[in-house]
Amino acid sequence: MLCGAMRESVTLNALRSHQSSTRQHRIDMHKQAICLWATIGLTTLTSCSSGTSDDGKAPKSLDKTTFGHRQIEQMLADRPNMKGVLSEDGPTFEWIVESLNGKRTGRRIHWNADTPQSRQGSEHAGQYYYYPAQIYISGGTEMTGIDKWAALVYELYNVENTNEFSDLRDQAISGEIAGEDYAMGCVKLEFLAMEKTYAFFHKHPMPAPDTSMHRWYELMLAELGTFEQYVEDSSEFSGPGNYKHFKDYFDEHISPWVGKYPPQRADDEPSNREP
Repeated sequence: MLCGAMRESVTLNALRSHQSSTRQHRIDMHKQAICLWATIGLTTLTSCSSGTSDDGKAPKSLDKTTFGHRQIEQMLADRPNMKGVLSEDGPTFEWIVESLNGKRTGRRIHWNADTPQSRQGSEHAGQYYYYPAQIYISGGTEMTGIDKWAALVYELYNVENTNEFSDLRDQAISGEIAGEDYAMGCVKLEFLAMEKTYAFFHKHPMPAPDTSMHRWYELMLAELGTFEQYVEDSSEFSGPGNYKHFKDYFDEHISPWVGKYPPQRADDEPSNREP
């Protein structure tokens, strides 16, 4: 899964499975989902031609001069295989534009053409002091255009967890929680974003009749079960989601500062943290 605080975590210097009737089938699907969500780095689309928005109303005409629309134009120039996938008149496109405009968080979210530092399919950087929230998506051919749009939706939901990721980091630095608790807390935040993404795409399916051609998107449609099931079903291999990434990050970047450096909160600055 796109690691929610992955970019945020990389910049500490700036301080920062389809569940079926049988358990075995659910575990097998969870294994695939967990692995692919982690590969991505890793609410909802009626058909793009449905002409309805999240509240059931017809979508409004988009002002193509908005910040969000300009971000998408640049993104399509940087990731050309995303072109022609979504209708600009559809509810999904409108939701993405409004999210980039800051309607859901109160802060604009920027597109960044850089390759994800995590080498995963996508990642985001939550707002930090004067650094704006940013989203990164792989330019590689391992992801189809539909996969990349799906990853974008996931990351937009993950950005909404910025405050919570920051709270976990601050608690870890102050010594209030151990590294294992920090890592599991981050995994749970990403799981919440995964749940929202799952709901989003069941409400608004992507224009992909054969989802097997788009493996990331297909796994986003797999039922996740409860967080406890997710953790239990993944405990036999690498751990749930990006647990190892977050634990390694704690060991390398947070542990040396525990009890030695007071956490700096973004709302200590004139520019508040993303709500």
